[in-house]
Amino acid sequence: MTQMILFDFNPFNNFNFKIDDVLMAIINILITFYGYAKYLFATIFLVIGILIFYKKFYLRNRIKKYKTENYHVIVPEVIVAIIYIIVAFGLYFNFILALILNLAEFAPPPMIFEFLSLFDFFDLSYMISPTSQEWGYLTINEQLIILLIGTFSLFGFLTLIFGILIFIDKDLWGKKSGFKWIISGFFIVFILGVSPGVSLLLIDPI
Repeated sequence: MTQMILFDFNPFNNFNFKIDDVLMAIINILITFYGYAKYLFATIFLVIGILIFYKKFYLRNRIKKYKTENYHVIVPEVIVAIIYIIVAFGLYFNFILALILNLAEFAPPPMIFEFLSLFDFFDLSYMISPTSQEWGYLTINEQLIILLIGTFSLFGFLTLIFGILIFIDKDLWGKKSGFKWIISGFFIVFILGVSPGVSLLLIDPI
């Protein structure tokens, strides 16, 4: 008598397995990116600051040459350039990040975590950094949600910062553009907070 061999094949289980692999790949890509993101953003800030310095000192020489009365445009923009450079070194050496996180402790918890706490299938009531020991106890879905919240939070915070600097340096894009950036960044930060995004920049390169 021939014995029938049964295979335990469930296409839905196989599908879930592939989804988990995709989600884990996305998580690893994001963590790898944030390991180097601090240096990327710091370099961008530094380059912008140096370019503004170069532009304004060149402009000052042109103003002196043609004896115009536009000296007042130089001072605010040189201050902006100095801020860019300070922020760049603050990112390189982490003291800006530490300052922001310490100040964020005085702010109320981000609204997004209060919203997520309403769902039973998510145990996320506060920001958990990928560098903490608690990270390993999170599910794949929770880890991905944390990283996405941090990504949009960082985007909102950078939008707010650039908006303020554009507003000060009206020759860059104009005060109206800067004001729009400020409103957009403030709305995102109000919902998601600052610490979820800034804490991701403290991830060490892999």
